[in-house]
Amino acid sequence: ARSSRLHGVEAQAQLFEIYAFYEDDADRAAEEMQDLVRRYPGWPLWPLKLAEHLRARLGDYAGSEALTRALIQRADDPHAAAGPGAVALARLSLGSTLLLDLRPDEARRVLLPLEGGLPGSPSVAAQARLLMGRSLELEGDRDAAVAQYRVAAASTDAEWRPRAQTALKHPLTPEEVIGRRALGALRRAREAGRAEEAAARAREVLAAWPLSREAALAAAEEDLRTGRPARLRVPEVEEARGDEPAWLVPWSRLLRAQAADLAGYREAAVVLYKKVYERACRRAELRLAAAEGLRAPFRPETPRAAPSAPAGTRGTSLPTAPGAGLLVVRRFSTATSTG
Repeated sequence: ARSSRLHGVEAQAQLFEIYAFYEDDADRAAEEMQDLVRRYPGWPLWPLKLAEHLRARLGDYAGSEALTRALIQRADDPHAAAGPGAVALARLSLGSTLLLDLRPDEARRVLLPLEGGLPGSPSVAAQARLLMGRSLELEGDRDAAVAQYRVAAASTDAEWRPRAQTALKHPLTPEEVIGRRALGALRRAREAGRAEEAAARAREVLAAWPLSREAALAAAEEDLRTGRPARLRVPEVEEARGDEPAWLVPWSRLLRAQAADLAGYREAAVVLYKKVYERACRRAELRLAAAEGLRAPFRPETPRAAPSAPAGTRGTSLPTAPGAGLLVVRRFSTATSTG
């Protein structure tokens, strides 16, 4: 029976790998790993793998944070299987998540206990120093960041040493530092449902750092939400770049679907709504908005669930193809959709 259970665990772990890396179905992969976490609550490997998956492939920072904080809190539990190594990995994972969620001060506090490293594991100190350096740089303290990067660059770790060397050679620009700080404030405003503040923060980000696709989507969402007959631009995001969260993809699709609806391209809108509904990156508000869009064409006058990380726009020269790139919207159409 024990051998059968072990084979079952191995098969489920392999299913996770298949869905995550071969089928490109991050949502289904998360379900498989969540089941292993539920079945083996005392084993730290599964929550660590799930936390990394939620952060890196779904942009589910809240879910990843909850898993790693729970591991850290169980460190003093004599019945828990999480030893010093697992707790250190949980701190590194949580620090990475908080940095990606643009909460650098919180990340540094979580990482500080690892500043001296872990006996027998040089990678822990190197990664912790690199992440702490990143947190300082995001706050505008490049000199303090460089001190941390240098410690990491002097380590013997083959993975984190070159990353630290890259961080030393390529500092963030002052504009990006300002933009990322404003982007963090934008996320907090959206999470709290403060639409007007979020719109102002989006404009602040774009003024300092025009390359932010997340801020561009937030600005387009606000213009659509308010029915503003201004020139709207909805970037096509079909793949997250760098440290962008994965949910930018379904958010962009939702906006482009709503934009297509406003322009009378109902068939193109439906194709995009279906994609959002099928792959929403665990964003329930996106799936709900997609379901509403499938039921009836979008209109700015129609109340919609405000996605806590999406919404849309339209253009005068919208391509009929559902993967339309940059949609330029000069005015909103109030005519009934012909699609």
